[in-house]
Amino acid sequence: MSADKLLLEIGTEEIPSSCIPEVLIQLKAIADDKLKNFGVDSESIKVYATPRRMVVLTTAGLIQKTLVSVSKVTGPPKKAAIGKDGKPTKAGAGFAKKFGRPFEDVKIEDTPKGEYLYLEIEKGGRDAAEVLREVLPEIISDITFPKTMRWGSGDVRFVRPIRYILALLGSRTIDFSMGGLRSGKKKKTLGHRFLSNGELTVNDPDSYEEVLKNACVIVDPVKRSGIINEALDEIEKEHKVKVIRDEELLETICHLTEYPVPVAGSFNEDYLDLPRELLITVMKHHQKYFSVETKDGDITNGFVAFSNMSCGDMPVVRKGYERVLTARLADARFFFDEDRKHTLDHFAQKLSGVVYIKGLGSIADKTRRLGEIAQKIAEAICPQKVLQVKETAALCKADLTTSMVYEFPELQGIMGREYARAQGLDDEVAAAIDEHYRPRFSGDELPSTDVGRAVALADKIDAICCCFALKLIPTGSEDPFSLRRHALGIIRILLEESPEEKISPVKMAKWW
Repeated sequence: MSADKLLLEIGTEEIPSSCIPEVLIQLKAIADDKLKNFGVDSESIKVYATPRRMVVLTTAGLIQKTLVSVSKVTGPPKKAAIGKDGKPTKAGAGFAKKFGRPFEDVKIEDTPKGEYLYLEIEKGGRDAAEVLREVLPEIISDITFPKTMRWGSGDVRFVRPIRYILALLGSRTIDFSMGGLRSGKKKKTLGHRFLSNGELTVNDPDSYEEVLKNACVIVDPVKRSGIINEALDEIEKEHKVKVIRDEELLETICHLTEYPVPVAGSFNEDYLDLPRELLITVMKHHQKYFSVETKDGDITNGFVAFSNMSCGDMPVVRKGYERVLTARLADARFFFDEDRKHTLDHFAQKLSGVVYIKGLGSIADKTRRLGEIAQKIAEAICPQKVLQVKETAALCKADLTTSMVYEFPELQGIMGREYARAQGLDDEVAAAIDEHYRPRFSGDELPSTDVGRAVALADKIDAICCCFALKLIPTGSEDPFSLRRHALGIIRILLEESPEEKISPVKMAKWW
C-alpha cells in the first residue's frame, strides 16, 4: 500500500517575530496529536514558519486509510436494559441504536457495580484524504495567540489575515474551507514578497522547500539560523573582529526574515565613550543589530545587521542602516548627558511617585523596606560594610526615574551603576546597584560582592513576603511578579556565593 507525504501551508500577512517561537511549539504539538492515526511518528512531522507562512510537512508518508482503534463504550445496567423475557427494553434498544448497531452486537460484562451492557466501537479505517479535510482546518483553528484579529466579513480570528492555504497529500490537493478561503485544487504558494514574481506551483511535498528556495524563501528556521551564523563567521574572518553573539537576537532576526542578507556597517567613533551596555542595548533592542568587539573584548564602532532581501546597491542599504542607528545613538547620548546633570539622590526622591504594586505603596516605600532588611543581613555577614549597604539600598532603584531607563528599561541597574561612578560614589556601591538585580534569569551571574549580595537578598525577600501578604501567590503557570525567580535567586546566592558560609541558610534562618 503506497503512502503519501503531507504538506499544509498557511499563507498570511507578516506575523510578529515574537509570536513565531510559540507558534512552532504549538503547531508541532497540534500536528502530532491530529496526525497520530495516520501512521507517522512525531519525528517525521516537521513544522516551519517564516514571517509570511506556517507549515506542517511530513518526511514520511501517511497511510491511505487511518489506523483502526477499538474502544469500549459502557451502556446501561443489564437489569434496566434487558427484560425478564430476554428482550431489550427501551433503554437497551436505544443504547444500540445510538451507535447504529443491532442489539445482537451488545455484550455484557460483570463489573463491581453489577452487570452492564457495552459495545466495542471501531474508529478509523477511513480514507486519509477524506479525514484530512476535517483535520487540517482543526490544526489551523487550534493555534492560539496572545492577540488575534478578524478581517473582511468573516468570523475567523488569527494572528494576521490568512491569504491562502496550500494542502497536498502527495500530488493530490486536499480541498477544505477556512476563513472564507478554499485550499481548492490549486497547487500554489507565494515566494519572497519582493524577490519573486507571482504564484509558484508546488507539485508535491518533496519539491516544496526547493521551490521556495528558488523564490528566495528559506522556510526552515533552523537553516535560516545557520545562514545567519555562517554570515557572522565570515564577517569575523574578513574584518578580524568578534561579533557579540546573542541567542535571543539570533532568534528574533531568524523570525523577521525569509531570506537573511548580512549588512556590515559602522557608526561614529565618538559614541564609543558611552557605556558598553548602552551601545549594545541600543543596537540589539531598538535596531536588531549585532554589536562587534575586538579580539581583546573592547567594543568597536562596527555592527552587523540583516536585511530581508538583497539588492543591486547594498552600499546604499548599509548607509540606511547606519543613518537610523546614528539617530538612536544621538538620542542615547542626549539622555545620558541630561541624566548626569543630577545626582542619584535627586532621582531617588522621585520614587515616591512611582507605584510598586497596588497595596504595597510606592517604589520609595519598597526602598525603605529593603533597606531595613539589607541592614540586618549586612550586620550578619559584613558588619564592616553596613554603611555601604544602606547607601546602596537607598539608591538601587533611583535610576528607574531617569530618562535613559525610561527609554531603555533593559538598562535598569546598569545605568544606576554608571551614574554612581560618574558621581564619584564608592566602587562597591556602584557595582552593587547593578548587581542587586542578579540573577535576572536562569544561569545569570550572581552578585560578586558582600554589599551586592546583601541588597540582592533583601530585594527578593521583600518582593516575596509582600506579595504573599497580599495573597499574590503564584498558581500553576501564573507568576506575574516573578516570585519563583526571586526564590530561586535567593537559593542560588545562599548556596553558590556564600564565602566561608557567611550567609549559610542555617544562619539566615536564625536571625531572620
